[in-house]
Amino acid sequence: MKLWRAVCVGFWAAVAVTSAGCGGGSKPTTPQCSLNSDCAKLSTPGLVCALGYCVKPCNVSSDCPIVGQRCIVLTSTADGGTGSGADAGVAQGTACQAPELSTCNYNSMCKSPLVCSSDRQCRDMCETSADCPGMGMGTGAQVCTSTTHLCADPAVDKDYNATINDFVVNDAGMGIPQGGNNGTGGNGGSGTGHGGTGGAGGSAGGAAGDNGTVTSCPTKPQMNFAYSAQGDSNLHFTSGVGVRTADQLIIFSGYSGPAPTGFDAGVASADAGADGGVPSVNLIYVQSFDPVTGTMTGPAAPVFQAADGKAFAVFDVSIAPTGEIVLLHGSNERTPQASLPSTSFQDTLYASFFSPTSPGVPVHRMRTMQIESAPLGGAHATWSVPNQGAFALSWKYQTTAWVAAVKKFRPNGTQAGGDTGVVPAAAGYQSDLNTDDCHVGRSGNFFAVASRDPIFASNYALLTVLDGTGNQAGPIEALSQTILADYWMTVGGTSTGFVNLYRSGNSLYEFFTPTSGDAGVLPLPVVDGGDAGPATFAGFNLPSTAVRAHAINDDTGGAGGVGVVLLQSDVVNVLYVNADGVTHQLNNGVISSGTGAEAAITNYHGSFGVSLYSASATNHSTQMVASICSP
Repeated sequence: MKLWRAVCVGFWAAVAVTSAGCGGGSKPTTPQCSLNSDCAKLSTPGLVCALGYCVKPCNVSSDCPIVGQRCIVLTSTADGGTGSGADAGVAQGTACQAPELSTCNYNSMCKSPLVCSSDRQCRDMCETSADCPGMGMGTGAQVCTSTTHLCADPAVDKDYNATINDFVVNDAGMGIPQGGNNGTGGNGGSGTGHGGTGGAGGSAGGAAGDNGTVTSCPTKPQMNFAYSAQGDSNLHFTSGVGVRTADQLIIFSGYSGPAPTGFDAGVASADAGADGGVPSVNLIYVQSFDPVTGTMTGPAAPVFQAADGKAFAVFDVSIAPTGEIVLLHGSNERTPQASLPSTSFQDTLYASFFSPTSPGVPVHRMRTMQIESAPLGGAHATWSVPNQGAFALSWKYQTTAWVAAVKKFRPNGTQAGGDTGVVPAAAGYQSDLNTDDCHVGRSGNFFAVASRDPIFASNYALLTVLDGTGNQAGPIEALSQTILADYWMTVGGTSTGFVNLYRSGNSLYEFFTPTSGDAGVLPLPVVDGGDAGPATFAGFNLPSTAVRAHAINDDTGGAGGVGVVLLQSDVVNVLYVNADGVTHQLNNGVISSGTGAEAAITNYHGSFGVSLYSASATNHSTQMVASICSP
């Protein structure tokens, strides 16, 4: 790497006073380097080579020469140097962040190990404040944020809010509090429903209402919904899921058919089926909308070609607090087997990762990777806070029997570890491919996988709890000995336990299983005979004929409960189970359609994105809506 030498007298002394640098209004240019020895050649003593720039070492941000400069953690060295002495490779430990490396729009714009935060700053990831500069002790120590798990410096970061211990950026319709906690409120939002900015010393913009006014209720579930968005119709759309981002609704649609005009398709299948011999391709289409008004910002358009195969579909989508998106999709690529003779089911599963989006800018796919090659029975994605944050993916697959798998990925698509190739089960999983089990939820550092025991058609609702390393924690729990899971089962988590939901007959049942320490789920209390009947976990039941359901945590900027999308035959309902795991509220008819086929739910800083894919003889399309804060 070329070494840029300072050409101004007293370079570092000057930039400590002003950011004007050498040339009037220009920004300072930090000398670049490959080794510590490069920095030793400069006239300013004591500089070290950190992430390619000559900067001062530091313990806290106030040690840095530029006002507002952040002290960062350096966890590794690319050239194997020891980090000590003038010629010892590059710096390790902590050093001042070069201004050239501070701002970002995507993770790819930050030098590893830093990631792009929601306030567009490259930051250190952390599990606790001990992972941040200052190690959480003494004056000037940085803190680890509660939900985003990034290092924040209260003395430097203007978007840091100590009350919630996290960043509060002015995202549209998020319901994230802005400004301080005292004084008068800030400015209201615009007519498009975007959140307002904080007033002097005041509380301000949360999520926007229908008229663009702003309320602030970060501790309440966001269960009011804005106007719905209607995606384009295409008879070659096989499926669709939606995700709510900071400033958009995005619908991903699976397309299988002739290559669209103008699209440079790669490999095309010669067996086009209904297309009468015309070569067929599998594509992922994307369409975006305003999150409050539901107004489209452009037509649905293909963004990449997926692997060739029959029965192509998108399964699920999830979003990280920093804006990265994972999309699960797959098709039937293998020769039919005796155990799965039909090609109408998928047997290959892929995960595609996308950078954070911005209005008017198409999504950018970072990478796609195959994660399963076996007959599939559904796949799901959810965000997990522990271990510096990761997507937790779960799916059901068949070898000699049906089993479940859980695999975790960082927002950029790198593997996070703590996977479970075969989740332990009491007697195997439901063998009916039309069911939708093997969801994963999280409570603290525990992960729970929901399943149903099919032996003798008993359909017991079961819960297998895994620790952060992927190993079983505690016994497999049967939620009820008398109320069976006839149709589906799903699970989400609060800070104190798991919210388990399933349908039995024409009712939805919820049981809350508390967790404790390293023991996983606490066992049922012992009942001392008499007429009390068998012990049960706390819970509730509601009338329901939902044919599918999916639960996700609301603990990343939300109220700490669990949101659940319920797909009825002609409508999508949203159920919210509060952080106590029992009290709840229901919103009926969030999206309506007479031909609803698949529903999905995502969560971005407490705002739910709910989507419904519908298919009829004349219309294949996806609707979507986002929740906004209610006062």
